Amino acid sequence: MDIRLSQGTRYAIQALEFMAAEQNGGWVDAHRISEELGLPRLYLAKIFTHLSQAGIVDSHKGRGGGFRLAKDWKTVSLGRVVIACEKFEMQRVCMLDGRRCTKKVKPCRVHPLWLRIHAEIRDLLHRTTLENILQKGGVGIHG
Repeated sequence: MDIRLSQGTRYAIQALEFMAAEQNGGWVDAHRISEELGLPRLYLAKIFTHLSQAGIVDSHKGRGGGFRLAKDWKTVSLGRVVIACEKFEMQRVCMLDGRRCTKKVKPCRVHPLWLRIHAEIRDLLHRTTLENILQKGGVGIHG
């Protein structure tokens, strides 16, 4: 069973964790985050666009600008980050044959169990905040 977040979501969580650890209320340039974490700068800029649109970070263009965590950053859930970066909640794929579960396909016998597993993961992501991650010493997500 392979359950993982997309690379973009993993990068977003790493960047948010970095910003929270460095949080001094000031603006942080995406280039600095890219350099510090070894993440692709252009890809990170796209990720920050999604995070900004979701209200997770504030953005400011121009000299001295960049990104900073929104005022309520401590209560931002990982679920909110996943939705912002992936534009969907978890896709449902059959754990037996890998087909995508749709109303057109007759569900397999483990489908009800798989739905419960997905619900548990979704709930866990929505219950875990950025503050929780910092208190536990980070998520340790590596690309």
